[in-house]
Amino acid sequence: MNLLEYFVLPLISLIVLFLLTKLMGYRQVTELSLYDYIIGITIGSIAAEMVMGSFNDILKPLIGMIVYGVFTWGVSVLTKRYLNFRFFVEGKPVVLFENDKIYQGYRAVASLYTEACQIVVPADSDIQSMDDLEGKKVCIGEEESGTEQNALQILNAYGLNERLVDTVNLNYTDAAKKLKSGDIDAFFCTAGVQTTVINELSKQCKIRLVSLDQKGVSRLKKSYKFYTEYTIPAGTYVNQTKEIKTVGVKAVLLASDKLSEDTVKDITQILFKNQQQIQYALPVDISLDETTAVDGITIPFHDGAAAYYKQHGITVNTEKGSN
Repeated sequence: MNLLEYFVLPLISLIVLFLLTKLMGYRQVTELSLYDYIIGITIGSIAAEMVMGSFNDILKPLIGMIVYGVFTWGVSVLTKRYLNFRFFVEGKPVVLFENDKIYQGYRAVASLYTEACQIVVPADSDIQSMDDLEGKKVCIGEEESGTEQNALQILNAYGLNERLVDTVNLNYTDAAKKLKSGDIDAFFCTAGVQTTVINELSKQCKIRLVSLDQKGVSRLKKSYKFYTEYTIPAGTYVNQTKEIKTVGVKAVLLASDKLSEDTVKDITQILFKNQQQIQYALPVDISLDETTAVDGITIPFHDGAAAYYKQHGITVNTEKGSN
């Protein structure tokens, strides 16, 4: 190896590693699975092999790094789109909470309210049902957000994949602006109603919400246990004359496993004792009683919360392995 190779080969290796890292996406160490670690170590080993080689041997490790990187990127895309594929690749998580986002070391205390999955279109749009979204430009929320997960799951329930719908990632504020200007045809929003951004948009221009039919709702509930049926009452937004049928997800208060049973039991008691004060502090309506607070939660409860509910004759699941 000549002097030039000592400098150029490590530089090429670092550039390829940087580009592959950007392709595969940034994640915290705690979010990495065993599969991610193995792939990372493998790509790093190939990069080291490239540095120790020569210009004549650079092609083989270079192609190997690219193949591993692209394949890993493809797996990452599929795990975000399909829950069953994620389970196949990564195994079933210890805790599954809110739109497939994995939380480890936390368990449920209570369900506070339901966040509705809302699909907003201009009032004069020809989009009357989910099927009408085919060929349209639709905002599915910010990248890697809960709204994005909900939107993709709902679209998939109607057989609408990314080849049939032109999806874009925007935050709610930008999505509202783009809908008003006509740059997008619809946007998804998962939030408690009355949602501020939709409410303000309805005052600026005429909009409608699109309902889900019963078949679509049933498919979603069957595929994803965290979905519940939800009705947005007529009059929730300006010029909304009809109720809207959709699905919702629970906004759940979590407690760390590091907190003692007594501490979480006290927190749970305080939560119900002060529900009126909590309502004043929240922009959405909450319905807090011991029975509704445990409905629709598919993750284990903290032992402290379970002890509180037991005093009120309610038994909840605390076993992580049973979900």
